[in-house]
Amino acid sequence: MSRGAPVMSPRAAVVVDEGVDGLGAIVGDLISTNVEDSGRWPLLGGRPWSVAIDVHDAESTFFVSVDDGRIRVGAGRPLRMDLEVRVDGDTLIGIPEIPLVAGVPDPRSPAARRLFRDLGTGRVSIGGIARHPLLLRRFLRILTTAQATSRRSRIV
Repeated sequence: MSRGAPVMSPRAAVVVDEGVDGLGAIVGDLISTNVEDSGRWPLLGGRPWSVAIDVHDAESTFFVSVDDGRIRVGAGRPLRMDLEVRVDGDTLIGIPEIPLVAGVPDPRSPAARRLFRDLGTGRVSIGGIARHPLLLRRFLRILTTAQATSRRSRIV
């Protein structure tokens, strides 16, 4: 995917802004592939939303926003954010491989248990989760590449 140019799928476009660093570009490519290949475009409907991601050990901050079926990955923080994720680079790169059940990490998976432990110890934090738990599910579902470990749940 070229930066600054939209990658079109039948129902969604992903745009990665010019100023986005390597981690943000990787996340943008991953989301673009997931949405195109898996038919996850219904997850992009509904009200606009945005997730700010602060990768503290890489000094990288970017955001993913969805509005009217379009996904934008931009540098810095958005003007309005629904969720704010603070994470280290290794954990961010590992999240797409964590299997989900009903849109949340499957606690039977060792990788999911590590993520839950990191959330409990503060190594990973998610601001806004109390107000937007369903948004976190949507974001994880467009980010993950892992296969669901049980029956597919309905899209929320």
